[in-house]
Amino acid sequence: MLSETIKLKWLQKNNSRLYSTNIFPCKIPNQDLIHYHINNKYSNYKKISNFQTLLSKQYLDWYKKYPIFKLNQLKEDNIEQYNAVMRTKPKPSVISVEFNPVYTAGKKFMKTIKNPEDFSKAYRHFIPRSKTMLDESLENNVECSLPDFEFINRGGKITYHGPGQLVIYLILDLKDFSNLDIRKYIQILERNIKEYVQNEGLDVVNYKDEVGVFVKSKINNSTYKLSSIGINLQKLITTHGISINIQNNLEYLNTFEMCGLENLQQTSLLKEKKLVNDEISLIAQKIVKKINHDLGNMNIINKNINENEINI
Repeated sequence: MLSETIKLKWLQKNNSRLYSTNIFPCKIPNQDLIHYHINNKYSNYKKISNFQTLLSKQYLDWYKKYPIFKLNQLKEDNIEQYNAVMRTKPKPSVISVEFNPVYTAGKKFMKTIKNPEDFSKAYRHFIPRSKTMLDESLENNVECSLPDFEFINRGGKITYHGPGQLVIYLILDLKDFSNLDIRKYIQILERNIKEYVQNEGLDVVNYKDEVGVFVKSKINNSTYKLSSIGINLQKLITTHGISINIQNNLEYLNTFEMCGLENLQQTSLLKEKKLVNDEISLIAQKIVKKINHDLGNMNIINKNINENEINI
């Protein structure tokens, strides 16, 4: 779910839903984009969230060492030294992952609830009436059989992540890319998810100027949400990103109101197509490649890692 400030700016500037077709190349020559795919069957939300925080903190720590005014001065005085310093900057990163069942809520939203812990009980104890094969694979692990509920540092309301849903976090410094601002960045994410979904044969539609990807179902001609976009921004460093329903149990999403969208249900690629040919890891690679194209085609370095390899 997009923070309310960013969402307001988006709606003010993007009511026409027209997309920029520009490429926003990285200003650092021969830059790498590190794509971490977490290869656990399903991953612990807190651990991956902490990994994302660590990657963004590397940027913030680098700027403490090299403030922008010093970088600008160095660029004027000694371009070779400036280029050497820029090569020490953290590289843009992507994390793709499937989570154990977890509901997340923005902290500002939870401050509006009188008893957040009591409020979250309905989510923590939710058990879907119908089980998918993915749900059955969780039942042997007591720690994962019921959803977690996390209060997190972003705007927005409540959303859900779980098995069968692809989550992609992008940790980038928007200042590293020519003419890229938050509005254009969100356009890049939304446009490329839409293109992927359309290539899968689904009918993409707009829904009340809401950010995300919505489709018109060929089953009943109704509109459903398929993908969410949620961005956190700190000093133009991005965290969080996108989620796409691939083959997840939709009861986790459709039993409760998600992202503040009343009376809007969610769907999945599997429900609409009846068949998903690609593994989620391959879908992640395809989408990351499409997004990277709009960022000037950095050198993608794919790293398959286990969450237990992450040292935080």
